[in-house]
Amino acid sequence: RDKYRVRIEATGEQTTEIYLTHYGMEEVLEGEDRTIWQARARDPELEVEMLSRLMIFLGVEEQKARVLLAKQQKKKIIRAVLSRNDEGVSYLILKEPYPRAWRRIGVALDRVNFIVNDRNRSTGIYYVEYADPFAESNKSFFSKFAFWKKDITAKSTYQIKIQKKQDISQVQVLDNKGKISTSKTAYRILSLLQEQLK
Repeated sequence: RDKYRVRIEATGEQTTEIYLTHYGMEEVLEGEDRTIWQARARDPELEVEMLSRLMIFLGVEEQKARVLLAKQQKKKIIRAVLSRNDEGVSYLILKEPYPRAWRRIGVALDRVNFIVNDRNRSTGIYYVEYADPFAESNKSFFSKFAFWKKDITAKSTYQIKIQKKQDISQVQVLDNKGKISTSKTAYRILSLLQEQLK
């Protein structure tokens, strides 16, 4: 089973950019007589195929669509580098200019299922919600025994800020008040983004 998320974003230059992300499920055997559906890794080849079909539907000749997508695939040489300084501040360096970094961060957030509440391209900020499965719990000792209650990890609000640094871009995680976060969660968020961007 496959589905695709299509995100449409105006660039402010009388053009519109379209981003497409694949999500897949696969049926696996559980026990001897029962099967369940579970999420599987995204398939870049399916994304390219569906994007090609969308381009053709919008009026691009089939051969031209294939050539354009093939060129984009060859360009994937740029790497994302995750670093942490002596003060515990984590940041992600993208070896690409700001406009492309902005687009790729948006796609990466879609792929790792962040909830994007808002975005501001002029300031370079995505406002997101993230539930860290490894965050320390604030539950009391006795509340942990309340097995009848659902264990729902609380979502926290963060800002993903992209800054232009000459011909590269720097990505940092800010807390909900706009201050640089030095938490382990901030580092995990950048690690998730790096996996999608490298």
